[in-house]
This record gives sequence, structure tokens and C-alpha cells, in this order.
Amino acid sequence: MRLRLLYLSMKRKKIPYLIPIFIIFVLVPFMIYSNVQVYGIETVEPQESIQMLIPIFSLWWIFLSFKEYIDGEGLEILYVYLPKRKSKLQDILLLFSWYALHVVLLHVALSLWFPFMLISCLQCLIQCCFFVMIYYALIFLLKTTTISYMILLVYYFMCMFFSSRTIFEIITVFSQGSIDMSVLINHYSIILFISLLFGLIGYLSNRKYYRLFDC
Repeated sequence: MRLRLLYLSMKRKKIPYLIPIFIIFVLVPFMIYSNVQVYGIETVEPQESIQMLIPIFSLWWIFLSFKEYIDGEGLEILYVYLPKRKSKLQDILLLFSWYALHVVLLHVALSLWFPFMLISCLQCLIQCCFFVMIYYALIFLLKTTTISYMILLVYYFMCMFFSSRTIFEIITVFSQGSIDMSVLINHYSIILFISLLFGLIGYLSNRKYYRLFDC
């Protein structure tokens, strides 16, 4: 039932639904190709282009799907007719899994030209999980999808473009250049743990939010 509801919800979005697919399979490969043309394939690190767009767009389908349940008018009536559920965590995980599948396919394709794409793929998936779990927590803590997205966009821009000699250099989820397995284990395992903590916060806030509509 949840898969069907999510499918119908995404189907109604049409062009907005296709934006992450365009980002993953068209824009990011084009950015990598452009860098290869300029600098040569031996010196290009595809992780830089991947980090530039893919993690932040992991929120897009969740934003589209959850907007009517959080920001929409007449929420009381909507929740009366919705199936009784304790949380939306399963929906979050399903949408994240669908996005992750696209990310994996991109890395599989890039592995034909670039080495160490498995590590890059794991890094990217953890980054996506980090954004998704924080967003899940924020939308039920703040009770808004739009402002929650804006908060994460500010964090993203500060980390990507203004992190030098600021606090964002310390708390960034991104890395400069390629990483090895030791960095993945030592650094990104901590980020994954933080993501799971935010997921728990989101789950508890989600349950509390639903009790507001109990009849």
C-alpha cells in the first residue's frame, strides 16, 4: 500500500519528479566529462562533481511527497482519512532507497572509466543519508518542509563554498578530493552514526506529531 501511495504521489509531480534523475544521469556526468576535456581523465576526481549536487538533491523527492502532509491546508481532514500509521519513517526509507539505487547505477557506470568508485559510492550514500535523516527530523520538529529544506541548503552552501577557516570546515559532511577506506571507516562511520541519531529524533518527533491528530 505504501509503495502504491508513494508511486501515485510521485506520478502526479511529473516534471518536478524528474529533476533528481536529470541531475544524476545528465548534469553530473556532463560536469565530469567537461572536467575530463579540460584537465584529462588522469587528474579528474569525479567525487568532486558528485558531492556538488547529489547529496543535497536526495531531499527533493521527500520534499515533494511530504509537503501536503506537513504544510498543506486541512491537515486534520487529511489525517482522518489516512491509514493509521505510527510514523512516516518507512516512506522516508523507501524514497531514500529509490534515490540510492540511482546513485549506485551512476557509480557503476563511472567505474568503467574511474577507479575506486565503490568507496566514492559508499561515501555519497552516507552523505545522502546524513541529509535525509536531518531533514526527517527537522520537518517534524519545525512542522514545515520548506524552511527545513532552506536550513539544509544554507548548511550545504556554507560547507561547499565558505568553509575555509570557519566552523563549517569542522562540521562539514563533504571531503576535499578522493578518500580511502581508512577515511571512510574513521570519519564517515561517525557521520553515519550521527545520521542514525537524527533518524531516531525524527521518528520520535514524527510519533508526537501524529498524536496531535488522534481522534
